[in-house]
Parts: sequence; C-alpha cells; structure tokens
Amino acid sequence: MQKTLILFALMIHVNIPTFAQDNKEKLADLIETSTGWMNSYTVEKLFTINLSPTMWESVLAAPSQPRGRDSFKRMAQALVDFSDKAGYTSLNEKCGFNVQSDKAKEWQPTCKEQIDRLASKLTFKYEAADVAKNPTSFNLAMGYLTTIADFFNARSSYITNGWRPKGEKLNIVLSPSDKATGINVAWSPDGQTVTVSGPANKEVPGWNDAILNGLAKGGKK
Repeated sequence: MQKTLILFALMIHVNIPTFAQDNKEKLADLIETSTGWMNSYTVEKLFTINLSPTMWESVLAAPSQPRGRDSFKRMAQALVDFSDKAGYTSLNEKCGFNVQSDKAKEWQPTCKEQIDRLASKLTFKYEAADVAKNPTSFNLAMGYLTTIADFFNARSSYITNGWRPKGEKLNIVLSPSDKATGINVAWSPDGQTVTVSGPANKEVPGWNDAILNGLAKGGKK
C-alpha cells in the first residue's frame, strides 16, 4: 500500500509540469490566433505559468470569454515594450503591429532570435497552483497581472521616465495566496527578482497602487 501511494505521488509530481506546459502551449496558440505570433512566442519563451485546473479552465475559455487570454497577452506585450525601451531588443520596430506585414515577415527570424536571447535577461512566472477559481479569485488573479503589465508597458510613466531594474536581469514572480493578508512586493538583495503577492480571495483597499509603488522602489533611473 505504501509503495502504491509513493508511486501515485510521484506520478502527480511528474504530471504537474506537463500539465502546466501543455496549458501554456494552448494559451500561446490562443494568443497567436488573436493577435499574431510575437506575443505568443514571448509567452512560450519567457513565461512560466502554474495555475490550478479550475483557473486554467477560465484562462483558456472560449473566445467569447477572453479576459484570461487577453490578460496574459497584455503582460507579454508589456515585456516586449519594456525590453525595447531598455535597449535589449527592437521588437516593436521590426515586428510590431504597425510594421507592414511583408517587412514584419522578413524580420521575424531576427525577432525570434531576440526573444530567445531575452529569456536570459527577463522572465515572468505566475505561481498560483493552489488557488481555485471563483469570481473573486479570478478577478484578482487577472487584476494583479494586468497591473504589473501596466507598470512595464509602452504607456507607463515609470518606464518612460527612465525606470530600469537594478540587477543585470529581471525575474518577475506573481504569487497570490489564500494565506496573504495584504499586498507585498519583495525585491531580492541583488535586485534581480521581484515577487508580488496578495490575497487570492479578498480584495484589499489600494492594492493597485501598492503593486505599482512596490515595483517602482526596486529600480533605478
């Protein structure tokens, strides 16, 4: 009996990464169908996404319920925008929405190479495998995500005014939890990793500003 339980536990452990990877690929496919290859490829190369089965179900919902898909797409575009502003890449210039389709197609191999290299400097991880989906948790999960995207996107006053990470690379982690009682934005001593956490099932006043201010404190100009 004990051996059976151990084997079952090992099977679950092995299947979790496969489950997450399979769903990330489905999400990338949805994003590509919606807006093209660049945001999709960014999700594939820069994102790690660990969600509960019920949360994945909502993220991968039908096109008539696009909030989950669009929230991750928005985060991917924000990382592209930030990377260009920081001088790591020239993705929008070569392969962005305003580039003529023939030119964008010509530059696509170069843009993919830039994203491949970018993975060593910029990553995003969503860690919430224990958070079950309900209306409140889904709203907060996507709200936290898009607030981080707002900090890094092309319209961000923080990035436009010169905010840059203190470290040589930047790993962004979003980890809502049922145990959290407030918003916490924790930077590693080397300035290379920031972890944003907050209540998974309870909206706290001022959470949006708390995330933005916490991110701002970890950078330099």
